[in-house]
Amino acid sequence: MEHGIGATATSLITIGPSQLMVDYAETYVDRLLLIDLPERISSFNVNPRITMIRSLDYLECDFDTLATCIRAFISEGSNERCYGIFALTDRALLLQAQLNALFGYIDNPVSAVEAMVTKSHMRALLNEHTEFVTQAVTVTSPVEAREACESFDSPFPCVAKPIVGRGSLGVYLIRTASEFDSLDYPLLLEEYIEGQEYSVEGILCDGEYHCFGVTLKEKGVLGQPDELAEFGHLHPAPLDQDTYQLIEKAVGTALHAIGQRSGLSHTEVFVTPTRQVRIVETHARNGGQHINDIVRLAHGVDMVECALKQRLEILEDKDIKPTVKSRYAGVRYFPNESGRISRVSGLERTRFTQGIHSIELFYQPGDTFIAGVGSGEQIGCIVASAESFNDLDTHLRRAMGEVHISIDAGKAGEHGS
Repeated sequence: MEHGIGATATSLITIGPSQLMVDYAETYVDRLLLIDLPERISSFNVNPRITMIRSLDYLECDFDTLATCIRAFISEGSNERCYGIFALTDRALLLQAQLNALFGYIDNPVSAVEAMVTKSHMRALLNEHTEFVTQAVTVTSPVEAREACESFDSPFPCVAKPIVGRGSLGVYLIRTASEFDSLDYPLLLEEYIEGQEYSVEGILCDGEYHCFGVTLKEKGVLGQPDELAEFGHLHPAPLDQDTYQLIEKAVGTALHAIGQRSGLSHTEVFVTPTRQVRIVETHARNGGQHINDIVRLAHGVDMVECALKQRLEILEDKDIKPTVKSRYAGVRYFPNESGRISRVSGLERTRFTQGIHSIELFYQPGDTFIAGVGSGEQIGCIVASAESFNDLDTHLRRAMGEVHISIDAGKAGEHGS
């Protein structure tokens, strides 16, 4: 596409972007401002004729400093049409809403974004929907935690998590009251829900919710190590039509209650053995950990591009509809164990075998990996697709079994799934 969405030159500001976001933005606009943390700036591959890079710790600097940087960029392009600020990470989404409100660009209400990044606020807005909301209470001490837990329909086990969204980092499964003494407060205490967990990928256009699909979350077994850890995502989930519609309706109702009007949505839900849908939390972004990639493989729809087109006011109905015959796609992660990676074998012979799209190692032999230091921190992963859900599972199991990662964790031995 030629630069300039119409006859008028265009510009956009991105905060904390991915390389994929930058690649798309450079395709659609004439001038781009990229703001990111100093430690990330050097990793971007940009077209210097289009993209201006500004190294700025947007998480720590004051709001006026960030606004001044953006105001200068907008002023330099006084003859351009600027489409505002665009972000797709939890840490930058609230800044996006606040800055767009400051400069007069269309966006979700700041209150709605605040609710989605602050889990206790989100629960407060959803509490009236008792048919699908998860029981949760904000607590400030072990005493309050014990009292809150006793108010749940099933006190133990329960889940403790940070009030502000940080993915799965800092999430603990609590089995006994004595465990409350070792936690950091305040925190959100949540009932433990029996059932299968899913994530629901979608987009809102003028308040109307469109669901791209439902992703099956693969997690550890209760009572085993890493019982809350996700080890894979499979899309679309093998659901009957009635269950799919129940999920879609619950998510749409939740997003309306929170006040989200536009942008991507990534909502985590449980479906209980009695087919009740329970909302856990929602975010105004695409899912992480390759979920955008597997949705694109399954349906031909790139959620990041859809969100960017919506910000640039060029999103059409056809953009959010499948462009290929639907397939099944998934990602699985290599088992995480702290230690020094000493050897990797089977990687090259497994690449490009049937159904395998990519194999990534984020750590190389000689590197030291520390499990659990960050949300989404993984040694590596495999992405695959297939014509059926069973074939997808087969491809991933085979590939995981052919790649072996040896970790020296005090004679921990060799890993192969």
